[in-house]
Amino acid sequence: MKVKVQLKLTIISIEHFMEVLLYDAVWVSKSLNDVKVGEQVKIWFEGGVETSYPSHAAVGKLEVMPNSTPEGATLSNTEALNRALSKNKFENEILTAQSISYDADKDEWSIILKNTDSYEEHTVKVEDK
Repeated sequence: MKVKVQLKLTIISIEHFMEVLLYDAVWVSKSLNDVKVGEQVKIWFEGGVETSYPSHAAVGKLEVMPNSTPEGATLSNTEALNRALSKNKFENEILTAQSISYDADKDEWSIILKNTDSYEEHTVKVEDK
């Protein structure tokens, strides 16, 4: 029996895949070499999803979502998230991207990341350059 589940994910690291709306971690068994850190993807699971934490599942299908660049911005949302993660060291943290927003007046991005274990939020500012 095949069960298909569709989720919208933001890649925080290649090892950790975070479901943005529910903040659940899902480790997947398929190598995702075509996915870059910060990209949003739609993922369909093949077979069951183990209910451990983090969940485990096999990827049936994966679709990388197109980047968006707000009017007046130089960076895309993916590039801004990637820079936020690159300029900060979040060791041994499982993070979800709570929000990614661009402020045209300040010409900067504001990325809010949340630790799924401690629920601590990190706000990271990224210049749009």
